[in-house]
Amino acid sequence: MLLKRREKFVYKVVTDEQEIKRLRHSLKSKYYFGMLKLRCFYGNLRKRNFKRIFKDRGLTDKFLVGAFPYFLESRLDVLLYRANFFNSIFTARQFINHKKIFVNGLLETKPGLKILLYDMISIPNFKKFYLLLKRRLKKKKVLINYPNYLLVNYRLGIIFM
Repeated sequence: MLLKRREKFVYKVVTDEQEIKRLRHSLKSKYYFGMLKLRCFYGNLRKRNFKRIFKDRGLTDKFLVGAFPYFLESRLDVLLYRANFFNSIFTARQFINHKKIFVNGLLETKPGLKILLYDMISIPNFKKFYLLLKRRLKKKKVLINYPNYLLVNYRLGIIFM
């Protein structure tokens, strides 16, 4: 004799108001934690600064979807970190704030400076960074996802975008 098994529903129909509120809250928290992770990766940018990056451009939402990474990745502190000159974005910011980075031959003190195409970033004491990079390579503490849009010369301490 064969017994019929009760089929399970794949989708749950939500009718309770509390359940709907819980789902809405979980979506907001997922969005919030995703935004928090993104802001932390780019050096603990405040929400106000994060919004200002895109609001000042005056661009449409459709354009921003494709250009979103460009606006964040073209910041001076992020480029120095992604080029493996520094261990973190925070150390890159510290170095910029202490007037030790040149952009196109001019001293720069703003970590959030937007680097344009064909700009040259140089570091005056490049031999120190070259030796530190060698040590980090031996310890395998170097970023793997090196951006292909940067041209970096570690021996001279120069980055071209």
